Amino acid sequence: APAAFGKHTHDAMVISANLSGGESLWLDGRRFEAGPGDVTLYMPGQVQASQAIGQQPWEFVTLYAPLPWLEGALHAPLRGAVPVAAHPQTLPAFVRLAHARREADVTEAALLLLDALTPLLEVGAAPPSRRAPHLERVKARLRAFEQPPPSLEALADLAGLSPTGLVRAFRRETGLPPLAWALDQRLIEARHRLRGPEPIASLALALGFADQAHFTRAFRRAVGVPPGAYRKALIG
Repeated sequence: APAAFGKHTHDAMVISANLSGGESLWLDGRRFEAGPGDVTLYMPGQVQASQAIGQQPWEFVTLYAPLPWLEGALHAPLRGAVPVAAHPQTLPAFVRLAHARREADVTEAALLLLDALTPLLEVGAAPPSRRAPHLERVKARLRAFEQPPPSLEALADLAGLSPTGLVRAFRRETGLPPLAWALDQRLIEARHRLRGPEPIASLALALGFADQAHFTRAFRRAVGVPPGAYRKALIG
């Protein structure tokens, strides 16, 4: 496994189990440590970062579960999760999932894993959203992946705030300042598009990166591997 992952988010639930070694992780401003056999759970959109600790090689297995699938399997909204837990029931379920080949077997194994994790999940209606309309306008502009990207001053004007006020408000809502959030959104989109045949250089330019090298550096810092290796792992 890579030695570290920079701050990033996922648009799916991240379920990981450490097979060996340990990690120090940062999750929405809080710090945790996870050792061998521990499970880590990240909600969609949570800002996360981690790095290996200890002498043993850090090895882990991860499942990215789309929120609609999770909530359908749970028959309820997913409100939160225990970030780190010692949960020995999880490893056998992960092993079964890793060895499943037929689609029906994969689905069954994923449901068994979710069943094992149920004690670590918080389900039920979430409190009403408090998203601010002026920040949603900024997010929509950033998701357009303009090249060159809009300046902080232009985004602040769009929100009706000063640049400093925008950064503070944006960080309170998302966990990241606007331009870091925009980079994270581009990397999320890149992970989706790497499932297709689009050349990596074209993908980089379409997402607003200066060139393929710039894209590769940013992708590797957040995901742990370069885009080509990520695509190869997806395709098998």
